[in-house]
Amino acid sequence: MIPNMNKRYLFVVLITSLFFVASCSNINKNDSNLKTSELVVRSYFESWNSKDYKTQYDQISDGFKRIDPNAKDLSIFSKYSAKFFEQANGIEIVSIKEVLNDGETATVDYTINIIKEDGSKTKFSSTYTLRFRENGWKLIHPYGENIDTS
Repeated sequence: MIPNMNKRYLFVVLITSLFFVASCSNINKNDSNLKTSELVVRSYFESWNSKDYKTQYDQISDGFKRIDPNAKDLSIFSKYSAKFFEQANGIEIVSIKEVLNDGETATVDYTINIIKEDGSKTKFSSTYTLRFRENGWKLIHPYGENIDTS
């Protein structure tokens, strides 16, 4: 028979362990709702390819939207993104790879094929910079004189 003190100790350890496991599962559940930087870039290109401009627009930061006149609002952004399809039939993702992530800023290298109307493909490679925001990773405006530092 276990003395009363050991029973109480075991009970406290068991309850503490259950609270710890429950809190860890909630953390993981919340984190699983946030996309990785690679998934944000993938979503951006997949949305663009499927002409889902709202989802594409949702992947960019508010600072990007303030800086870039083509991203001022969803309507303007949609028209700007749709112009791509005047000269091409789509986008094919070749590779997407996160190369840096310090928890606040990430850089993601990507290679895509731009599929032309005649079916030929033009390979294009570059890097996107993303920043972690309250609602997850967002593409920032990293080029030209206007850099999103928000």
